[in-house]
Amino acid sequence: MVKIITTENPTEEELNLLLQEYLQQFPVHLQKQAEDAMRAYFQEDYQRAGALCDELLAKTDVLDIRDMRGQCYFSEQDWENALEIYERLATEYPDHPEYDIRYGMVFHAIGDFERAVEILEKHYPLEKYIPFFYTSFGDALMMLGKMEPAREVFAKETEYFELTGKLFSALMVDGAYQNLFILDLETGNGLFQKDMESYWKFLEAAAMDSEMQAHLADTIYLLSNYLTIQDFQPLFKRFIEHIRDGRYLTEQPYLLTLESGFSALEIQRIHDDRNINAMLEAFMAFSIQAQRAEQAGTLSENPKLQVRLAVYEWYLCRYAPEHPDELEYIRKAFPYNYRTVEGFLAEIGRDVQDAADKRLKFLAPYYSGKGMDEIRASMEEAYQKALRDQKEPSYVYDGTETYKRIQPKVGRNDPCPCGSGKKYKKCCGR
Repeated sequence: MVKIITTENPTEEELNLLLQEYLQQFPVHLQKQAEDAMRAYFQEDYQRAGALCDELLAKTDVLDIRDMRGQCYFSEQDWENALEIYERLATEYPDHPEYDIRYGMVFHAIGDFERAVEILEKHYPLEKYIPFFYTSFGDALMMLGKMEPAREVFAKETEYFELTGKLFSALMVDGAYQNLFILDLETGNGLFQKDMESYWKFLEAAAMDSEMQAHLADTIYLLSNYLTIQDFQPLFKRFIEHIRDGRYLTEQPYLLTLESGFSALEIQRIHDDRNINAMLEAFMAFSIQAQRAEQAGTLSENPKLQVRLAVYEWYLCRYAPEHPDELEYIRKAFPYNYRTVEGFLAEIGRDVQDAADKRLKFLAPYYSGKGMDEIRASMEEAYQKALRDQKEPSYVYDGTETYKRIQPKVGRNDPCPCGSGKKYKKCCGR
């Protein structure tokens, strides 16, 4: 048995050499059909490969073809048939662990993580590398909350790359690194820098096509959520600077994600800067949240965020004309955050009254029949209060204490910050 499915994606020359051995399993009159099935499989044409496998299995019972048929079912997310094939293969051939492993992988794919772990842990660590074993096993452990064992398993995937330089699937290995980063930060094991430097070597070897760029952008987004960990901030800065300097992201949507990573890092510095008051800080924070949501295509689904942003944009219509020096300071000291709000500030510059009126009209439905003058008065009162707000202690995490917020938490029974006069729970907090 040739075990074609455990072979890493071959070059044309490697595939031809593999075919010479593989086709010897078949009678001469079936060899052309077997070759077509194999080539269709490696070309990821699983529907055609599966159909050819079915035709071959009606004439012969070659294990490689049964295995390939199972993989085609798996790739097409036909879990019922994939389970049936691998349950039979694992039972009939207990001396071939790869079948039991694929059986466990199907359970992982359908979300039965306990069963997946039960099966896959019998084969850990692998005697011979099998693609997707470590990522399936690691993710199942992670989903069950077994963080430290999960990290150990994901590390096996990245170690295989480090030792061999081989990439069966760049996206799979990238996913392993992404999970390593998250687990490093969740467990506070101090291994993030080591994993980051290994990841840089991986990026040099990977082809940065559109899918890989999307994965990398997703990693930046996920890691930016851990900037509450104070010791992580300089590491994150090194991470995104390396991505920028290496020009790994070239497509516009992903360049925007990289820029939002720098913006998130700047937000931490903005909080500690005495030249910037709490109201301006909140405005910058909501602007970044809105930008992220817009990039993710979810802003229209988040009316709370839209309302909060509109409120603080109205505040800026009041604040900006009287504080040009402060905005110029932000432009120079925090360029990434400034670019996030530059378009809105330009709108204010063209016609501040028109910009303010647009925000009031957007907010009007939250004011229960009040006229525009009443709404404007309520907003003015809320604006004056926002100017008096003090910054809360910066939220950090040192591994022993809970997080502290960068923005004050609005209580359910507190007045809504939009200035409607309603309680928060009856307005934007619904």
